[in-house]
Amino acid sequence: MSDYTKALGDAVLAARSKLGLTQAELAARIGVDVKTIWSIEKYKANPRTDVLFSLIRELQIDPVDIFYPAAKRNDETFLSLQALLAECSSEEISMLIPIIESVIAHTRSKNKISIEE
Repeated sequence: MSDYTKALGDAVLAARSKLGLTQAELAARIGVDVKTIWSIEKYKANPRTDVLFSLIRELQIDPVDIFYPAAKRNDETFLSLQALLAECSSEEISMLIPIIESVIAHTRSKNKISIEE
């Protein structure tokens, strides 16, 4: 089993359960066989792009949960920052990026935190 298969299966199962859908209901909504949903949730499937897209849209899955599961952060401080940014316009975010980058760089250098790339 690959990491992406597990991340996808976990994300689909969690989102489907949260919405109170059965595998059959989800399959009908996105136009696939119920075996497809079962296989994805059991880490046995590698769905086509159109199925993946339909799952993400129908279940309102954050693609980060699938493609970068380790990057998902749910701590209170991060969620607060995320909520603030969600209220900003694209122009405001563009102006904030260099400020945030500068503050992060200063904080990391002051605290001698290095980020591996």
